[in-house]
Amino acid sequence: MILSVRGCGGSGPGEPPMVIEVSIKATDELAMSITVDAGPELSSGVILDPDAEDQIFLGPELIAAIESGIVDRTFVKDESISGIEDVGAVVIERIEYAGQGRGGVFKRIRLSADTPEPPAGSTPDRIAIELDGAVTALYGVLPWPENISWTVTDDNKLKVASGETVLELAVGESGKLPVVTAEIPLSIEEVDDTADIPDGDDVKLPTVKRDIGTVKFTAEITVRWLGRLKITEDEQ
Repeated sequence: MILSVRGCGGSGPGEPPMVIEVSIKATDELAMSITVDAGPELSSGVILDPDAEDQIFLGPELIAAIESGIVDRTFVKDESISGIEDVGAVVIERIEYAGQGRGGVFKRIRLSADTPEPPAGSTPDRIAIELDGAVTALYGVLPWPENISWTVTDDNKLKVASGETVLELAVGESGKLPVVTAEIPLSIEEVDDTADIPDGDDVKLPTVKRDIGTVKFTAEITVRWLGRLKITEDEQ
């Protein structure tokens, strides 16, 4: 692996960016199995090397994406960032799906020019999957604590608050927020295989809505404070 330092981002001159890792363990009681393989995505270009505690590595494709403004569902950034020297914070979001219906790991990278807002989940009042709708939208259902906030203290700790829970994390430390659950009614539109289907090319298939019932979703959120790390390009 050949490494070259391309410069350091940060909120002050020569100050490396702050790096925060948010890990979510998402479970569910879905009565169906969903598997998604989206292939290579930009977030794979971020590497935390346990043997280089003062650095975070970015692959060349991600460096190019930062400079060109390209984003995808796994990588977002402030519009003001046009190079790594503009990066003041890196948030690494890892979601481990370990439920009855959803499996796999999803990683999202967010680059901010200054202290970023914490990530947020999505908990709809109900879920209705249409016949031509994407069942994979269920991966976006994540119960989330209300009013999460975080700030870096004068003694370089990350203070995370949510309701009555307050975490003060030194560099390298992690802490858990209270487990959050949501029970959401779910229905799915399906082809009615009991109906007569006429011949023809433009036939509208008869459908029926199947109520799955109320499904329980759970999220366990862990925040890790990695401090300020130099951005180093991984050229391999």
